[in-house]
Amino acid sequence: MSNVEVIRDLTESLIAQFIENDSLQKYQNVTKSQVQGAVKAAVRAFKFSLNIQTGTSTIRPELDVKLADADGPLRGPKTESKEVICHKSSLFPTCFNRLAKFREESKAIDVVIKSGPLRIGAHKVVICSAIPYFQGLFMSPVAPGETEVSIEIPGVDPAIIISLIEWAYRGEIKLTNETVQSLLVAAGYLGCEQVITACCDFIDRRMNTDNVLEVVQVAESLSCHDLARRARQFIDRHFCDLFALPVWGSAPPEIVMSILGSSDLYVEQEANVWSAFKNWLIANPSCLPELVHGMLSQVRLHLLPPQFIRDEVLVFDLVSSNIQCRNLIDDAILRHCNVEFSRMKVCDPDDDGLLIDSERLNPRYCSHLQNHIYLLGGFASNAVHESINIVDMFDSSSKQWKHMPQMSRCRGRLGVAVLNGMLYALGGFDCAVRLNSAERFDPKTNKWETVASMLFCRSAPACSAMNGRLYVSGGYNGESCLNSCERYDPVRDVWEEVPSMQRSRSAAAAVCFAGKMFVTGGCDVVQFFNSVEVFDGKKWTEFPPMIHNRCRHGSLVFQGKLWVVGGYNGRFLQTCEQYSFATQQWTPMTQEMNVRRARVGVASSGNKLYAIGGYDGMTNLSSIEIYNPEEGTWSLAGNMNRHEGGVGVAAIPNNCSEILDTISI
Repeated sequence: MSNVEVIRDLTESLIAQFIENDSLQKYQNVTKSQVQGAVKAAVRAFKFSLNIQTGTSTIRPELDVKLADADGPLRGPKTESKEVICHKSSLFPTCFNRLAKFREESKAIDVVIKSGPLRIGAHKVVICSAIPYFQGLFMSPVAPGETEVSIEIPGVDPAIIISLIEWAYRGEIKLTNETVQSLLVAAGYLGCEQVITACCDFIDRRMNTDNVLEVVQVAESLSCHDLARRARQFIDRHFCDLFALPVWGSAPPEIVMSILGSSDLYVEQEANVWSAFKNWLIANPSCLPELVHGMLSQVRLHLLPPQFIRDEVLVFDLVSSNIQCRNLIDDAILRHCNVEFSRMKVCDPDDDGLLIDSERLNPRYCSHLQNHIYLLGGFASNAVHESINIVDMFDSSSKQWKHMPQMSRCRGRLGVAVLNGMLYALGGFDCAVRLNSAERFDPKTNKWETVASMLFCRSAPACSAMNGRLYVSGGYNGESCLNSCERYDPVRDVWEEVPSMQRSRSAAAAVCFAGKMFVTGGCDVVQFFNSVEVFDGKKWTEFPPMIHNRCRHGSLVFQGKLWVVGGYNGRFLQTCEQYSFATQQWTPMTQEMNVRRARVGVASSGNKLYAIGGYDGMTNLSSIEIYNPEEGTWSLAGNMNRHEGGVGVAAIPNNCSEILDTISI
């Protein structure tokens, strides 16, 4: 029984007792109907107060009470009256549908819109309230005797005008692939922001490599800034797919130039950007020399290997015959020949002969690319004598963890790398022996498979992917630290030995960028290192040393700079430092991590850097920290799902067809 029913029964009983009780002398002149009316009024007020307490001021129909007519003055206590607002949610749709019907029947029309051969009748008050363009036309006082106004909107498809007027009446509009661009143009002209947003969302959901260049042009010409930004990000992420299509050759030169200049292009190496420039120029051989120079200036020629410049760039006639382009090429060659000379020119504001924007000296980095972050192996909780084969994946877009298929072997202190979209687990320690076995995971099939074993057993190796090959260097074989390096060819499924590093390094970190592999820090049985070695595929060379000695640290390229995070050098570290390819200097980060972390794993996703797990000298850590470069701060961000301590970490993009070779240790 409801509250109202209980009250009704109770009041009927009270009424009966009230009338039958002769001792209540002062109410003897009150009739039964008067009492009933008063009680029902009180019930109505009570029910309305229930609505107020539950947060609504609307009297629901099932709670309405019809008050009895009083047949005389009511004596006794008086009930206070209260105001209520009755809201009819269906009133406005009903009214506007009726107005739309009036418009269709040409009733009460007070404005006629001319579009081409059509005359479209409407009501000023309706279209003024929904379409800002008409507000400026009709908000001025009406001339005496004027009952109907005619206006003309030239250059717009009459069907589009009818759709927008219908939208003003019914609040809905039909979008199709054929009409959305015309609707977007007309909505922009008339100031219909909601229609503009709907059109932009419609286009965004259907964006692909065949139409994205057109989307950019339309969005930027109509000042649809959010759609233009999303289209630019799509181009950055799918650049390598885009420039291989015929549509790339038909893009306007100013659009191509701006794309080639983006620091967010998702490319494995700068040679991809050169190929895009070359493909466009082959399709447009009569392009003005000034435009050719402008486009080539967006290619970061100094990041191309000297041999590539000699064999590919200098033999391309449309560039080598252009004097201005030859100056750019000569500059790149000089930078390769004399690093100190090029640094001086970058930093000297009085000499612009070789002056280049410092940002363009850094390799490109796609900052808005979201990744799946994989955690592999490690050791069981608070144990160093029980390795595990567990694999988890963190989706940085949805912030969700997912259990993945396990590796075939238990591996702690393993090497991890990504090549051609495949996740590789290399070597490691199973708490009995150091391993040389290797296996790889294909996210498309969700399966692990064994690949050829390495030439040497290694735990804590430095691993990276470069130019379609895997490289594994250094590590520990159970007896000594190693300086050997080997390379894996996934096509032939074979490992081969390559030149060794200049010194033996265990627990170093490796990362590949711009066609070179950088191995930072590490240790041997005697000391910790701050030295860095660089491998170009043929030989190792010295690189500017880090500020601090580090082993068991994380390393990655983030926002075009080389980062090293945490580690151990006799103390457990929470410091970070970064190397700028522009200034060729290491800089300590002022903001340290919240927790000391050795054996830390690192990865990036979007514009965030993740420091995962590790060991602080007392406890295996399950916590994760995220660095926000916009705020310059580290913040704790939850824990790993099933891992703790040092784990293998790698990131694979979750929304790109082309997979960049990446590395995490």
